[in-house]
Amino acid sequence: HHDFTTLTNSKLQKSFVQHFLINLTFIPIYCTSINYHICFTSIFYIHYTHFLHSSIHRIQLQPLKMEGFQISYERIQRMAKFVEVIMGCKPRIGIICGAGMLPIFDIVESRNEIKYSQIPGFPAADVGPQGNAFVYGNIACIPVIIQTDRFMFYEGYTLDVITLSVKLFYLLGATELIVLTSAFSINPSYKPGDVMIMKDQLNMVGLCGSNPLRGPNDERFGDRCPSMIDCFERAVYKHARRSAEELGWGCKIHTGVYASISGPTTTTAAEANMLRMFGVDAVGMTSVHEVIAGRHCDMAVCGLALVTAMARLDYGRYREPTAGGMAAVVAENVAPLQDLLVKIVQFMGVKRVCKCINKGDLEGRKSRKSTIRS
Repeated sequence: HHDFTTLTNSKLQKSFVQHFLINLTFIPIYCTSINYHICFTSIFYIHYTHFLHSSIHRIQLQPLKMEGFQISYERIQRMAKFVEVIMGCKPRIGIICGAGMLPIFDIVESRNEIKYSQIPGFPAADVGPQGNAFVYGNIACIPVIIQTDRFMFYEGYTLDVITLSVKLFYLLGATELIVLTSAFSINPSYKPGDVMIMKDQLNMVGLCGSNPLRGPNDERFGDRCPSMIDCFERAVYKHARRSAEELGWGCKIHTGVYASISGPTTTTAAEANMLRMFGVDAVGMTSVHEVIAGRHCDMAVCGLALVTAMARLDYGRYREPTAGGMAAVVAENVAPLQDLLVKIVQFMGVKRVCKCINKGDLEGRKSRKSTIRS
């Protein structure tokens, strides 16, 4: 259970090669034997074993680390206390989006930002100058905090880093979570520029074993096996649908199932058709892990996916989407998304949506959460 990859150190390789080549001069002597190949193998084994034993004391052994929960509760709590001092208040809603969607949040009042580099121990994302910061302020008089660029699974970040912001929001006092993402349409009736309100999700990465809750569970965040039934609060996505219709979105608003793949490659036609058979309407490379972490922390979650391109469903002519084309779709829909976001924030901020069966259960849950946070 130790990492021996340090054996590939260039100095050790050079040392072994020099040590072994010295003994190659003895090979012709043994070649006269019928079993010369056995002798050659024996020489290699003897000298490699001698080299390994003589060099093992120089190798620093590093125990393997478990993937889940490498970032401890205490470490995130220290980050939360630092951010809270700067903010001067507790946010009610946490929002996660990509750097490309940052213009949507021009509606934030009393806007300020905290760079990732300012927060002790917080990792930095590999993005442009627009990212690497939390934006905080008010939307419709509701205090919010926004992660302007998420950590991507295909960039090599572990799942505990990808979901770090959700846990940070939770320890800051946020009880609601909104995730925004761009997506490829699997449903043929969806067009670029349409918005899908997530009613369910398909975690393709999780089905292959990569779940953000894998590893030791810290009950200060949530239960060992949280239920993902109704992972998106029904009252929220139904209100979002009604609000979009009131704003005149018409056929540009949908309620559907979002699937996440690991990326960075997009889906093939075969993969897209498989997802369609599974009931998926849109596919992307983000959000599902954040949703799982949010539900683990008992946060009410709302998900919005802006369709920026169509997935390929057949083998006919297909116009490959470009980064510029998808960015143009986002730019064209900034104002409508701002109006919809205000409606959602107002609803989630005024009324804490909870799936509790009765008031007693609600009070018990609030008591447990307040005890944990204190």
